[in-house]
Amino acid sequence: PVADPVGPGRVALYFVRDGRAALTIRPVQRSQPLPELLDLLLAGPSPAELAAGTSTLIPASITVEDVSVTGGTGVITLGGPEDQVKSAPPLAFAQLVATLTTPGRLDGVRFRLGDADLDVPRGDSSLSQQPLDQDDYAELLVEPTPSPGPS
Repeated sequence: PVADPVGPGRVALYFVRDGRAALTIRPVQRSQPLPELLDLLLAGPSPAELAAGTSTLIPASITVEDVSVTGGTGVITLGGPEDQVKSAPPLAFAQLVATLTTPGRLDGVRFRLGDADLDVPRGDSSLSQQPLDQDDYAELLVEPTPSPGPS
């Protein structure tokens, strides 16, 4: 396991392996700001990652329109066909949330669609508009890592 997955030369992304969101360390030329990180995630696994049995459940039609961060919480405005965004499975949101809340990135993330807050399915399929983190998807993540300190 990599202690600090964020840094020059590598980036942490969550893709799907064996029906769960799994940490994938990908080499990069330089550190990635959040919008570029999301672009990498939405682009899906590389050919080598696909060959290793990795996939994605984030619909190809979903786009990221805006990313803003306030006090450690990210607000991600998604775009794309409303029905496809709203019907994306919990595992797709687990990929997004786990990637964005990897230690050293955001404390939590919530989603919007257009100008409205989006009800997002958590790991237990309950819907939430609150900021989400990896704990909300613990049952969908491979080897969930406990967050340091009291929560």
